[in-house]
Amino acid sequence: MENMRLSTGAQIDVPSRDAIASSDRAEIKIRGTKKQVEDAKKLLQERAKVFDDTITRTLDVDKKHHRTIIGGGGSNIRDIVMKAGGPDDRRELARMVRFPRADSDESQIRVEGNKDVVDKIIASIEAIASQLANQTTEHIEVAPEKHRLLIGRGGETRRNLESQFNVGIDVPKQTTTGAARSQVKLSGQPADVEKAKAHILTLVKDQEGETVLVPRHVHHAIADNGQFFRRLRNDHKVTVDHAGQQPPPKPAASQPRRGNNKGGSLPLITDDAATSAANFSWELHDASASAAESGDGDIPWILRGPNAESVAKAKSALERALQDAEKHTHTGFLILPDPRAYRLVVGPGGSQINAIRKQTGSKVSVPRDQARGEAIEIAGSREGCEEAKEIILNLVKGQEQ
Repeated sequence: MENMRLSTGAQIDVPSRDAIASSDRAEIKIRGTKKQVEDAKKLLQERAKVFDDTITRTLDVDKKHHRTIIGGGGSNIRDIVMKAGGPDDRRELARMVRFPRADSDESQIRVEGNKDVVDKIIASIEAIASQLANQTTEHIEVAPEKHRLLIGRGGETRRNLESQFNVGIDVPKQTTTGAARSQVKLSGQPADVEKAKAHILTLVKDQEGETVLVPRHVHHAIADNGQFFRRLRNDHKVTVDHAGQQPPPKPAASQPRRGNNKGGSLPLITDDAATSAANFSWELHDASASAAESGDGDIPWILRGPNAESVAKAKSALERALQDAEKHTHTGFLILPDPRAYRLVVGPGGSQINAIRKQTGSKVSVPRDQARGEAIEIAGSREGCEEAKEIILNLVKGQEQ
């Protein structure tokens, strides 16, 4: 009313509540110039029409469902009101739909506004409340090591399952202890929960499996910082676990001493082809010392996959990797005088480095940044490392000539 008085300049007198007749209609007096009175009358009539179309309805809903109906940060109730044609403004929305205070015993939700909008809001809340009242909760036993099958990377698998079956899935945290550690909770409509349960049990059912004992001293050489596990998963859909055993400690990696083949400083870059080709750094380390840090004995690699064929292929890949790792008794570090020559070692599309690996049976790694002083790492038998080194040096000499 104060805003109306200021905008029109008219004097508007509203009777007190006690002076209003039983008809609930009040007589408002307007005084001012003719234009002021007309402007104020028009605004009052517009507002009165809004009030005449406004209704108030209450809905009794079990208080335990109020939080779900409201949603995080009011997201659910805001969607309900907006879909019904109500306001998006938070303050107007809060006036339109009022929930009892959290510390009160009341359970009635009060909705006030345009009749059509209120009716739609009430209908939506009733539908949600009915679903929540009929909602069921069920726990299914899922071994903790299989929880990742339900969660997925960044929770993607769980979100997809919840969307697909219209259920909530609560996977126990890693800090949960006791029987609850293996209980996954499903909540939703009974039919949806049953469908989700059947799907999840199929997803986590025991797969075909086989155990390969891997010597602890070659575990990390084969694992290759997790690359080998990823290849098995991508190529054969096979996962690996170690029956609860902790992997051996990762041995300290051998590092080049950054000297040349005569124990001096880093090789220098020179335009003299003969001098440049000979001015390299080469060190050969015995890998047995680092392997001893991993201890004796074996660690089980349990291969699990969708079928026996996939597991058999993964096992063959592991056995080949095991044979190669046992042959890798030495690690060599080769530093070339000009890091631009490293591209010759790789070749187009990796063709040259793959040929060196195949011919020598060695694992050859070229540093990615190829900065000066970074070494080409060669792992294999003593003979294989020496042969790979000579092939690389001959490649460089041939290019320089």
